[in-house]
This record gives sequence, C-alpha cells and structure tokens, in this order.
Amino acid sequence: MPVLLVVHHTSSPTLQALLEAVRAGAALVDGVDLVSRPALAAGPAD
Repeated sequence: MPVLLVVHHTSSPTLQALLEAVRAGAALVDGVDLVSRPALAAGPAD
C-alpha cells in the first residue's frame, strides 16, 4: 500500500490547523496510509 509521509514543523496554531487539514484530506484517499512525523524526529528511514 502506498504511504504518504508528512514531515511537519507545527510551531503555531495556524500550522497545526494546516496539518490537521492535510490529515483529513489524506484520509479521504482510499489505499494510502498516512505517516506523520515531526521534523526533528523524521529521518532517512521514514
């Protein structure tokens, strides 16, 4: 199954809202898993 990796740095409420909107939109796509990682926790293995 395809994976959508979202690497984020949500330093403000506006960016947090944007992340939530991306998550909600990705949930509408059948057959895609969403993986969300904070920027400082993401690495090459992701």
